[in-house]
Amino acid sequence: MSLPDTRATRLCFFVSLCLMCGLFSVQIETPPSETKELVTRQTIFLSDLHLGEGTESGTDEWLALEDARWGDDLKLFLETIKNEGSTATDLVLNGDVFELWQSTTPGCSLNNAALGCSEEEVIARLRRIVEAHPVEIQAIRSFAETERARVFIVPGDHDAALLLPSVAKVALSLIGAQDAKIQIMSSGTWQSEDGLLYSEHGHQINNSTSSFD
Repeated sequence: MSLPDTRATRLCFFVSLCLMCGLFSVQIETPPSETKELVTRQTIFLSDLHLGEGTESGTDEWLALEDARWGDDLKLFLETIKNEGSTATDLVLNGDVFELWQSTTPGCSLNNAALGCSEEEVIARLRRIVEAHPVEIQAIRSFAETERARVFIVPGDHDAALLLPSVAKVALSLIGAQDAKIQIMSSGTWQSEDGLLYSEHGHQINNSTSSFD
């Protein structure tokens, strides 16, 4: 039998999908200092969104390499965290937010796919991706604008180009980040302020072109 298409059903489906893709959350208490009271922050880890170039031009057909096909569910998921959360929240997008590696659209001048694109070519691809996913981009921006919420983007192997300052700057501009509420981690890793939590995408160990020290 089929389940009714309700908000609760869709949310449960998306949460199950996120668990398979590497989502979990923890709560930590930041030790008090001489000037600060004890602060509890919730940390949500979500990886491998792989926002790609969307649909075939002029159609509603998804491109074969497009993995991000559940924009409304991501929006509902983030809205639920935002509306039901009672603590300050850090959202760590732990790698491969953008599909900057694989594309059905020509645009890289080099014939060797393993070497990727130039900075200008990557930025052009990034612009197409953001244009193709307004729901997801707005959902991330809206979440970051919530009081006491922050978003940290950790580069992965499919969006390692975010380590390039020019690409990171354009990405933040396209997302609409303000007042450091959204940050791209130039170190390729994320760590909580108290040092108790650490995350990276994990591709550095395979010695590929996209790995970094």
